[in-house]
Amino acid sequence: MAKVKKEKRRKVKYYKYRFSLSENYRNAINYYCEMNDSTPNKVFKEALYEFLKDKMPENRADLMLKNQLDLFHAPEIQIDLFEGIK
Repeated sequence: MAKVKKEKRRKVKYYKYRFSLSENYRNAINYYCEMNDSTPNKVFKEALYEFLKDKMPENRADLMLKNQLDLFHAPEIQIDLFEGIK
């Protein structure tokens, strides 16, 4: 029997962000992590996920900017050779 080749997985991109916190916020996050058996990274990711889930529209087409071209939603133009453009 011939071996079946596994498909290559798509490489996942990760990005790094840096921000500063006061000592009080750091202590609060560490305390929360100890109480909930978690890590600061997991807390940040979960909080960011919940925030974006609430703020982002369900349909990505709703994100069209004001100055974006409206090429694909243009009204249909019918051309009749004998009567001109309608």
